Amino acid sequence: MMRIVLLLLLLLAAPAPAQEDYEKANTAYSKGRFSEAAELYRKLEAEGYRDAELYYNLGNAYFELKDLGRARAGYERARQLAPRDADLAHNLALLRTELRDNEPDPGALVRLAALFTENELVFVSSLFYFLAAGLALAYSRRRNEGFLWGVAAALVCLLFVGGLLLCQKLGQPGRPAVVIPQTVHLKNGPGREFTDSIPLHAGTLVQALRQQGDWREVAALERVKGWIRSEELDVLD
Repeated sequence: MMRIVLLLLLLLAAPAPAQEDYEKANTAYSKGRFSEAAELYRKLEAEGYRDAELYYNLGNAYFELKDLGRARAGYERARQLAPRDADLAHNLALLRTELRDNEPDPGALVRLAALFTENELVFVSSLFYFLAAGLALAYSRRRNEGFLWGVAAALVCLLFVGGLLLCQKLGQPGRPAVVIPQTVHLKNGPGREFTDSIPLHAGTLVQALRQQGDWREVAALERVKGWIRSEELDVLD
């Protein structure tokens, strides 16, 4: 409910055409015109609106259209902004059951880090840093053992939260991206003349690495590397 309120506040502050487009998109979705709804949500995105509810609705529209690649991209963008949203988690889990590629488990620490936005982790890290600094200053003046234990606890928490932040930033080799076509074969080099590697299917999450011309190197599934045309990927921001 809160995310709907936030998006409505954003749209109320926006020009009237944006409000109209959002209302039209929701109406189109409710009447089963999912392609039209997706186009209107895309239009809002192109106009600069970035909101979890917008991407969630966009993902839902594409999911109804059986476009697993674009649906996954919408859900993943929504998750970056609202990582603990229950409805989003449910729909993303439902989408994963329809994927053809088995993605590896990223590990408990990565899953835990994914429950928070980068800004949240930076904010909490800052709180523990200043708490530790304040307790250390208090201990230097009063020599109370309780302050010393407080400093130690704050530092442990700071290291833990900092570890989650590092896991977000350094735990993956590149930028997350989603495969869009129903089926595409990775190439062993940046061009059609190279031999095929493994096949990938719509909705699979990969890591986008270096760019070379119209081709992008990716790390997929069990860290298998290959090349795919850039237009066949949706690289998440």
